[in-house]
Amino acid sequence: MTFGTLRVKVLHAKLILNVDPVGHQDLFLRVRLGDQVQKSSLFMNAGKNPTFDCEFEFKRTYEDKVCVEILAQKEEEEIYIGCTEIKFTDILNKNNMLTDWHQVVNKKKVYGEMYVECNFLPEKLDRKTAPELQEENIGYMTNKA
Repeated sequence: MTFGTLRVKVLHAKLILNVDPVGHQDLFLRVRLGDQVQKSSLFMNAGKNPTFDCEFEFKRTYEDKVCVEILAQKEEEEIYIGCTEIKFTDILNKNNMLTDWHQVVNKKKVYGEMYVECNFLPEKLDRKTAPELQEENIGYMTNKA
């Protein structure tokens, strides 16, 4: 397991759903990494092709994916449009930097796509900060001859 800091930057979205039939929908983002949740400010009149340019930063411990959700605000009601889930293995396989369009999905139906940058900065661990990696804790045998 690799620990470190995950930076998630959501730049744009192309949505096929407008929950406000009278005008442009007001949107916001919610990003989840395990129990950690962060929310963007509200983008008024964002419409179906919003530019977000929002960055979120998380400490990664044991999570295997990050979820980026798009929601609309209509009066006092939050309306869930959809999310994209990005696996950590995909980020790690791209040398800790993944930049791509990802589908926005709700109940197995695609409602558009969003352009997301994920940048993972691994922590440098030593035996003092990561005792679970010490030889005696992971069953290494040493030859003291």
